[in-house]
Amino acid sequence: MSSVMVTIIYAFCGGIFGASVGALWAFILCTIIAVMGALVVLAGGSDFILMQVALGPIFGPAAGGFLSGVVAATYSHGVRKNHPTNNAKDIVTPLMGTSWDVLFVGGIAAVISFYFAMLLSKIPYIQLGDTGAISIVILSLLSRVLFLKESIFGSRESIQKHGIFGTNNYELSWCGYMTPKPLLMMIGISMGGVSAAIAAGTLSVLRPLVESGQINASLAWTVPLFFTWGISGIMLTMMALGHGATGKVPVTHAISLVGALMFLHTEPLVGANTAILFGILGGIMGMAVQEFGARVFWNHGGNHIDPPAFSIAINTLFINILFSFII
Repeated sequence: MSSVMVTIIYAFCGGIFGASVGALWAFILCTIIAVMGALVVLAGGSDFILMQVALGPIFGPAAGGFLSGVVAATYSHGVRKNHPTNNAKDIVTPLMGTSWDVLFVGGIAAVISFYFAMLLSKIPYIQLGDTGAISIVILSLLSRVLFLKESIFGSRESIQKHGIFGTNNYELSWCGYMTPKPLLMMIGISMGGVSAAIAAGTLSVLRPLVESGQINASLAWTVPLFFTWGISGIMLTMMALGHGATGKVPVTHAISLVGALMFLHTEPLVGANTAILFGILGGIMGMAVQEFGARVFWNHGGNHIDPPAFSIAINTLFINILFSFII
């Protein structure tokens, strides 16, 4: 069997599983696996768990580790009319109790998204961004148009009534409890600094491993970039299990990744201590673009267009292109 066919099988099976447990739980499992894989690399071991399972075709976010559940939920609500909560924005509830074709759509979506991300990685400049996050945003929007018959921005009536950036006093907001600007700023500063600090620590462990030949140099970039992203994703377990005030946890994985990315780019230029300040700036950027994406694509729409994926897509593209000219 060819390697392409094996990859398709991996993505398809992972996509079915991701849809069956629901997008949020699939993502939480993905981030748990990512942290485990990062720890293996930090110990000088194989990158299989991190690169092939958590970030690859088996259970990456652009495949069965998130996207498949989003598209399946949209199809379940818009086409099959059997979503368990009758709400395509609900990415927490598992879809196991729907129908076989809902899970099948999840599997197909994972395959399409994984290869679409690979296609994007061959396009000049676009390849510098996180093509998995770009694929998540585009295919989620496409599923809105195809399955819900909405525009990419959502309900025209809601936009006309409240304005594209309106929240109706946070009633329309994605994670309205963290939408007030002072709270957003505090979370951006906090997780930007935390992710930069952890990136600095992991780099100090990884560089000797690269020099000794135990790991390749690309992992010394990937592990610091995704380590706190993974921790932030695991935090979402509190949201999935919480009720009322106990579920109001900050959604920080985009903030963490953008903060780590800014640190990694600036650390060779200004040193680790000063680069942490750039990590904080990255956290603020991650937070701001995340909220912008929520207001433009999530608040008025009928399905889930992931604001963190939007933030990662835009910020990684902008930052990586910017530093490609600087360095």
